[in-house]
Amino acid sequence: MGYINLSDACSRIYVQTGMVNRSQDAEKSARQLSELLKQPAGYLNNGTEGLMGDVGEYLPTTLAMKDVLNEYTYRTLNARSPVLIVTHSAGNEDARNALSLGALYGHRDDNLSLISLGSPISASRMQEAAEKSGMHFLGQVNDWRDPVTYSKTFLTALGTCGAVGAVGAV
Repeated sequence: MGYINLSDACSRIYVQTGMVNRSQDAEKSARQLSELLKQPAGYLNNGTEGLMGDVGEYLPTTLAMKDVLNEYTYRTLNARSPVLIVTHSAGNEDARNALSLGALYGHRDDNLSLISLGSPISASRMQEAAEKSGMHFLGQVNDWRDPVTYSKTFLTALGTCGAVGAVGAV
């Protein structure tokens, strides 16, 4: 847990990954973003315990140690200079919890900006958490075909496919 810079230069852009993302996956995403934006990038990675372990980590509705560590990481990055955090998938939940925790204790993240991608958390909830902490919410990009962002659509389609398959097997 924490932040990783991919070069000796201090990164101003960090990718915060979600479930089933190893540090190698997070590093690859950060490298691709760095190449695209021509800026040094880094990443925040929660690690993975596999799909079932990661799902179990996100089921409780109470704050956990990872939320405290993410909030501390945000304060550390905020103390530097302007930093952009690009959250993806369950990284959005990590961000929302960390921001809520920071706001609870009166911490301000005025030097941080956030872009939310493929989020199971709505844009309005992400914006609310960001604004309470002073973070600049730049927006959210979701796609209806992404099972993370539209799980009801995905589960309905999965159930329909399963039902059709079961009927076809009879």
